[in-house]
Amino acid sequence: MTTRTRNNTTAALAIGLAAVFGLLTALIVFDFGPLYDLDHSVARWAYDADQDNPTAVRSLKLVAIVFAPLKLWLVLGAIAVVLAVRGGRRTVAWIVVTIAVSWCVSQNVANATRPHFVRSARPTTSVAPATKRRLI
Repeated sequence: MTTRTRNNTTAALAIGLAAVFGLLTALIVFDFGPLYDLDHSVARWAYDADQDNPTAVRSLKLVAIVFAPLKLWLVLGAIAVVLAVRGGRRTVAWIVVTIAVSWCVSQNVANATRPHFVRSARPTTSVAPATKRRLI
């Protein structure tokens, strides 16, 4: 595979991913009903599947903690520092730009979509899953 072919493939993948995420964001912003129905059914299924499985709940919490954006940005920042010491200027610049862009995008998407997620229906229960006590 030549460098030009590799660059074209990378560009096509980046454009494709941007289109997919752009479409999803537009569907959320414009209150696309079937997407909310899917969200509700998946949330209900996940709740039903995990309510009596504390191991699965702990595992999912661990995944959420490990892959939190702040921790990922800190790891990428540490890699950028190590590469800067070794003299990898292009890679360091790419990492710093990636962190900055991802932070800006995550803030803007979160601010734009938060009202829509707050309004979306979520499963409710009168019994707390882990404790089996009645909720107030």
